[in-house]
Amino acid sequence: MSATGWFMRPQRLAPSELYSTDDTEANEIALGLLQISSLPSGPWNDPTAPGLGTEEKALLAEQWGIHDRADWLGMIDHLTTVRRRRHGWMLHLAVRNDLHTALGRVPTTKEWLTAIADEGGDRRDARPFVRGIEHIEQEVRRRVGKDVVTPDLYVRTLDAYALGQAVAMTTWGVALGYADVAEARRIIHRISVDTRPSFVSWADFGLSYIAGRVMHWSDGDLDEDSFEKYGDSWTVFASASTAKRNGPWATMRGPRSSINGLGAVTSTGSPDRPRPTDAGRPGGAYGPHPCSLPRRRRRGSRGAATTRRAPRARSEGSSCGLGRDRRGARAALRPSPPPAHTSAVASWSAAVRCSARRTSRRIRRARRLREHGCRRSAAPSGRHGP
Repeated sequence: MSATGWFMRPQRLAPSELYSTDDTEANEIALGLLQISSLPSGPWNDPTAPGLGTEEKALLAEQWGIHDRADWLGMIDHLTTVRRRRHGWMLHLAVRNDLHTALGRVPTTKEWLTAIADEGGDRRDARPFVRGIEHIEQEVRRRVGKDVVTPDLYVRTLDAYALGQAVAMTTWGVALGYADVAEARRIIHRISVDTRPSFVSWADFGLSYIAGRVMHWSDGDLDEDSFEKYGDSWTVFASASTAKRNGPWATMRGPRSSINGLGAVTSTGSPDRPRPTDAGRPGGAYGPHPCSLPRRRRRGSRGAATTRRAPRARSEGSSCGLGRDRRGARAALRPSPPPAHTSAVASWSAAVRCSARRTSRRIRRARRLREHGCRRSAAPSGRHGP
């Protein structure tokens, strides 16, 4: 235990005697242990959240905006699908996961930043995020212990924070009268099946939870006090991982092994790769800038063949072929918007180039219309906007 941990010594996690601590249901609800114990709302294995009094329930409903059953179900769905994700952060973590797979070890800071630049990201913009994640890893490892958070363990995803909140939110719904225990168990089981393939151990889940919480509340802008303000869940993490303090994570099977034991999930891989097809895109996982792509059509000299980008294959279920529908072809050939992490100068320069090209296209189109004696019809007001 570190010097800081001596002042904030983890306490025992007392389970409820009414519910089991070593069966499948206990293993599933343990995903919400950090959030349930941090509120606190009762014993970690009790799905009824008996620790919530009248004032706590009113405050909980006000802070989370859950005033009826529909709000409660909507919040659970939001936490399990959106997961407080941010696209730029996901891309940075995905690059690190892929690099870890290639190297067989945790990449260094320089290797991580170089890989981000190689994938088309901005090295300067990514540096604060990379330093923040590594700072959180060092603090958790120092306070919880290197025997729990081993040197080969690193933050692979930030999803554990939202997923742990989703499990806790399910138990709070029982206390608020929105569901019974049986329905809460079914919801927690569904969250568990979707969650477990992303984590290799309970320590991996706990590290992801604390990192997600610190990054969310600090908005990715970490300073010297950020971990002290938002990383206080490390005490519960240490208790859950210590057998002498009745820590359930110390005796339970890990998230991935337990769910594989049930035969429900066999998927593995990088948890934070936002788009599986990104690796094959030109320009790397971050994708090319819209103005860096070749123009759809280029005019050559008289008698020379003009070049046109080949139309994409017709998607399954599409009602029209891209080769026949010019409007559909334009939509398909239009590149995706630039990522959020693109630097301000590059974005401004690209916008200027795009504006110049659009103006040039308008001039050429107006010239062709005048040559053919055509007039551009005005769009009817109300259907296509003012």
